[in-house]
Amino acid sequence: MKKITSLLLALSMIVAFSTVQAQSKKSHKKAAKTEVTQKKDQAKKEAKKESKKASEKVAKTEKKTEASAKKAESHSRKMKAEAKEDASKESATASKKAEKASKEAKNSDKVDATTTGPHGEKVYTGPRGGKYFINKNGKKEYLSSLKKH
Repeated sequence: MKKITSLLLALSMIVAFSTVQAQSKKSHKKAAKTEVTQKKDQAKKEAKKESKKASEKVAKTEKKTEASAKKAESHSRKMKAEAKEDASKESATASKKAEKASKEAKNSDKVDATTTGPHGEKVYTGPRGGKYFINKNGKKEYLSSLKKH
């Protein structure tokens, strides 16, 4: 009987120990699941924070870019207006110069293609109708003065 009692006692201890171990495994699993869930939740919260920070940064950058673009557009408009003004001033100056050149051309001496000087020089007609040529010394010599001699 002692043997049976000791066997029963050993068997009951084994059963109790296995039950305790099973409960311990269950509690370990539960704790691990809880820990994993907590870590997932924490990771999600951190991801949301990072996403929010990134969105705010993008919004700030977009605002800065938009302001910079507006400033550049305004500067471009000013530069166009100045260029247009400069172009109109230059155009007015050019037309004045052209008008002056045309007046000078009207008043300047004209080449008379029908006659030549004594040595084949070009003959010019002066503003008052006198005909002359430029001699080899670079001076004007009137044809009328040649005929008198």
